[in-house]
Amino acid sequence: MDLSVSVLPKAIKHGAIVLDNHRAVKINFIKNKAQSVDIINQATGQRHTIKCKYLIVAAGPIATPHLLLASGIESVSSATQHIGHNLMRHINGVVSGVVPYIANPDNTLAKRVAIADYYFGDSSSKSSPKGNWGIIQDIATPGKGVIKANAPFGLKNIAATFSQFLINQLVIAEDIPQYYNRVYCADTKDSFGMPNVAIYHRYHARDIAVRDALYNVAKRILKQAGAKIFYYMPIVTFSHALGTCRMGNNRNLSTVNPDCRLWDITNCYITDASVLPTGGSVNPSLTIAANALRVANIMLKR
Repeated sequence: MDLSVSVLPKAIKHGAIVLDNHRAVKINFIKNKAQSVDIINQATGQRHTIKCKYLIVAAGPIATPHLLLASGIESVSSATQHIGHNLMRHINGVVSGVVPYIANPDNTLAKRVAIADYYFGDSSSKSSPKGNWGIIQDIATPGKGVIKANAPFGLKNIAATFSQFLINQLVIAEDIPQYYNRVYCADTKDSFGMPNVAIYHRYHARDIAVRDALYNVAKRILKQAGAKIFYYMPIVTFSHALGTCRMGNNRNLSTVNPDCRLWDITNCYITDASVLPTGGSVNPSLTIAANALRVANIMLKR
């Protein structure tokens, strides 16, 4: 039920044109409107300009602010100080436990169990930090090749051998939005003439403390399942990136208004994860889709 199966075929049936292998390189703003978008065919280098009545930018929390900044949006809107800022990415990790039995003999689908007891922290107030923590869910054991590639040197073959005896708990912790975590334009340019994208991100000390607290809970769960040996693996990716064009009521504290329209720009909307001001502790895909449908209804009423 992803985009290519459930959405694009219907959109094409109703007249949408999908341009593959193309890149938007600049949005052309005139006064308070987005007038057109310059695009380039990445295979041939051919350039086109597409005029627009309304423009929806949904390239993701990295590419969306990059395109806006590369287009010089600061020259047409005074509410641009938050574009690219407050970048979030969930602080994830996996706790694996070795059990004295084959963990998944029937090879059934993983990710069927989620534990939300600590989503809002430790209700007993015995463990810190205070406030929201996140979610724990079971996750499939990677293939032996993946385990060998990531295991410490000298333990690769042993780790691969014991893979069928692993139970894995994925922890997803909510991270704090920080203004200086951001996406911005570098001084250099790429082969298409766009400024290269640059990223700065550091986790807050509380983010790490929350992940470690969830690690301890996951370890207790695995102990109850019979595990005796444990391995912790931080996940260092930009999965679940959020927040670089945050939504809000105050133009001085946000990039888009509650309708997800850029402040000062009457016809440009953002509908991806960059508008989310906080991250929660779950995969944001359904929230992104629900918000996009909400914005679509707003646009239809206009």
